[in-house]
Amino acid sequence: MVRRNDRRMSAPMRRNVLIIAAIYALLTSAACAPASRYKLTTLPSGQRVKILNRGVGPIYSNTTHKVLGLMFSYETDISITDIPKLAREADSIFPYVRELAEHNGYDAVVLSANAAPTGFGIHRTGGYRFIYKRDDSGGWSRVGDPGAPNYHSDAGHS
Repeated sequence: MVRRNDRRMSAPMRRNVLIIAAIYALLTSAACAPASRYKLTTLPSGQRVKILNRGVGPIYSNTTHKVLGLMFSYETDISITDIPKLAREADSIFPYVRELAEHNGYDAVVLSANAAPTGFGIHRTGGYRFIYKRDDSGGWSRVGDPGAPNYHSDAGHS
């Protein structure tokens, strides 16, 4: 009687095939992953802003679960260590976000400037947040910076 070759793979061969398949899946998923983490939006001023996916929405208190304000997250090309330049960028974006906040009844806005992620596999990123609060008269100002500009509801965009 002639015995056919056993077509089952040995354990080491099976392990090598699994390793190759895992590497292939990792490389193809990285190549086929959505390239955009953000939506590129042009403001009426002509400034382009990279609004992060899921980057606009309410902020909730961890303890009371009440809405605290509006979060607006965007990706910046400015170094996260250059706070004055980041603040100028946030101040130029805020008037447009303020309209959204006022329309939806928010009294606080957090502009979250985020660096582009770096690294392969494990992405690292940094960021800086600027908080704007509306006072009782309806004017807005950046919290924590007495030199920051004040915004009033009747003021136009500059």
